[in-house]
Amino acid sequence: MLRFMYSMLFVAVAIMLAAFYYARWASATDQLRASAALGDASSQYSLARKLSRGEGIAEDQEAALAWFRKAAENGDAKAQLTMARLYFSGDGVAKDPMRATIWLKRAADSGDSFAQGLMGMASLGGIGVAQDPYAALAWFNKSQEPEAKQLAHVLQEDLEKIEAKPEGEREQEMAIFKSQKQIFIQTVFSKLMLRMKRHENRREYLDGN
Repeated sequence: MLRFMYSMLFVAVAIMLAAFYYARWASATDQLRASAALGDASSQYSLARKLSRGEGIAEDQEAALAWFRKAAENGDAKAQLTMARLYFSGDGVAKDPMRATIWLKRAADSGDSFAQGLMGMASLGGIGVAQDPYAALAWFNKSQEPEAKQLAHVLQEDLEKIEAKPEGEREQEMAIFKSQKQIFIQTVFSKLMLRMKRHENRREYLDGN
């Protein structure tokens, strides 16, 4: 009899705890939805992530995309990067590198260091924008990412070598250089988009952790 009473007590406590945490979760979700509806970009991004992953809320990819877009339009750099990734990868939307680069540039122009590094890669590989090694160098120099700084150093040396060639050889050397970089960068960029999908923390994108 005593064992039965303890069992019933345990069940009752478990039910009470479940109800308590569900109420807290529901309240937090409702507050997030309300804040997002009022136009808070950060809340819109957070809600989009929860919807896309089914974290404490029913998964809804269509609604997630709508909230990512709203957050991006309202200036959230993380959402802009997400929209760029979606259009680069064709994940839930029609693949469109040019539209992807528009979102990426908006994040870069707002000062997002990682987006600036990505714009450098896009410019160097001609992904969604005209291939331009000098524009790539400018973007790499703007970024504070260590990887971007390394790329800037290497690219600067490569361009100086091309510029040191006799005038009649520069155009051909640049064409060869651009062709090689286009193939390499496009391969790296595709892998980077997959890492971006797996990691929320932007510093993990290049680390691959």
